[in-house]
Amino acid sequence: MACWLCVSSQLRSGTNMACSTARRLHFVLTQNRGAVKNPVSSDARRQTRLDLLMPTFYDPNTKPDPADWLVLDEQVRITQAATYHKKRGIRLPNKNAHATFHAIIENQIASNDAPVVRSMDRLKAQGLDRHDCIHAIAWVLSQHLFEQMKAEVPDGPEVVNSRYYAGVERLNAKDWLGLQSE
Repeated sequence: MACWLCVSSQLRSGTNMACSTARRLHFVLTQNRGAVKNPVSSDARRQTRLDLLMPTFYDPNTKPDPADWLVLDEQVRITQAATYHKKRGIRLPNKNAHATFHAIIENQIASNDAPVVRSMDRLKAQGLDRHDCIHAIAWVLSQHLFEQMKAEVPDGPEVVNSRYYAGVERLNAKDWLGLQSE
């Protein structure tokens, strides 16, 4: 009997498996059939499904494979970023907002958004680690969103994007580190 995941992946991508997440899920489905017949509770069953669909591979200091990252559901991306910080005991004022900004910046990098990719490369060349680069770019985005929310008359998407990209292009490690020491 063919695995539904293999068949659907082949139909979508023309290859054996669409991504490493699908390969992991396929392994569990085909090798462990019936291994967990009656989980302790519905919470355990839910967590098992989440573990299958959301492997905890995210590390902000390591660039995720763009195809694997972009195939994940948005909420899974956010949860992975939150899980990274939680597992390391990093206290955050708003873990969901923080993780969401991580996911947004990772999405821009995975989508090869040129100004963000250039800024990431420049900040790393100036001595920041990848995680700090994500925080610096997310800071620009948060400032930009705050300004947009305060505006009485919203700007068009072209103006909004050009302002954000200009802020990202101006960003440098010295200014970011100066903000951290304040």
